[in-house]
Amino acid sequence: MPKLTCPENFSAFIPKIEKRGDMIENPRNPTWELFLTGEEGYVGRDQLTSGAIFMHDGQPLIQCHDMVNDEYDRIHHTEIKAIHKMFEAKKFADKIEIAETSFTVEQSDPELYVQGKDEAGGTWTVFHTHKTVMIGYSDVEECNPRECYLGMSRVADFFLMNSY
Repeated sequence: MPKLTCPENFSAFIPKIEKRGDMIENPRNPTWELFLTGEEGYVGRDQLTSGAIFMHDGQPLIQCHDMVNDEYDRIHHTEIKAIHKMFEAKKFADKIEIAETSFTVEQSDPELYVQGKDEAGGTWTVFHTHKTVMIGYSDVEECNPRECYLGMSRVADFFLMNSY
């Protein structure tokens, strides 16, 4: 059975100075971890401190440890399904429920992403691709949502170009 969570110490493996291309080349033996916290991932970079990748039906592909409790996942499959339906309808609610909280929508492109802040000041970024819903979260107080968008869009672009 595939691992559904990334290593807790993933940030220790991210180089302090890193040069990555604008596009992801065809990786060998790709795993979901590669795209979340690994060499090509978005978490741990661009002010993103946590995240997850799901199928449209809410099936988790990989999540950071803080998104998972011992008994249950913090992001419920019904939340992912609701977010997917909003993207399909190309219309977002003012507030989106996710991970035992909600965020107020501040920026969006109904065909690609939605961003906003929760009550605690955290920044949420959600991308929608052909088959996945990618979640990014930042608990950085002075988070720049544009950086989160740019960090995640690299992976989203790869998924979209490869029909995933």
